[in-house]
Amino acid sequence: MTVQTIYDLAFFRLPGEGYVMAALIGTGTQKVRGAYVRGWKSLAFGDERAILKEACRLAVLREEAKLVYKPKPNLPAEELIALIRKKISSAVPTGHAYDSPNKPRIRSFCLRVRSDAISAWKAQEPLQAETFLKLGPVERQPYEHVVMETRFPPTMDGYLSWLECQTPAPFMEKFAIVTGDGEH
Repeated sequence: MTVQTIYDLAFFRLPGEGYVMAALIGTGTQKVRGAYVRGWKSLAFGDERAILKEACRLAVLREEAKLVYKPKPNLPAEELIALIRKKISSAVPTGHAYDSPNKPRIRSFCLRVRSDAISAWKAQEPLQAETFLKLGPVERQPYEHVVMETRFPPTMDGYLSWLECQTPAPFMEKFAIVTGDGEH
């Protein structure tokens, strides 16, 4: 059983009603080439309800002893949800660093589409697929499937372009890339 450890949480306010919840997360004391295996990961994005849904999932993992919240290792699941609810109110605008010792910030917004699904996407949603392909996505292979990936800048225009290309289809991954100190 792998136990994930959250070392820090950060919240960003997207233009409009949305938020991004990110965590400095790793697998405890595991090291690769002398550095701890941890990094910033976007856990959820959407409205407050979507963030609280992810908070509930984290609370369940906490109850099952599959998650450790390092700043307060003995924090009960209910208090973890309350803490996340409180931190949402202190979310910083996109493009700014979150007030934390690790200074996380949204580096970009990313879309990944499985390469084998591009033709189906063109048939289902030709405008979105064409807009995505015009951006010149890069083919990447270090994942389960070969994907076409493109990144959008953390600006209002970048965010709107990111939203414009999205589809709820399961062949697309959409997330914010968050970077900061503490990744080593």
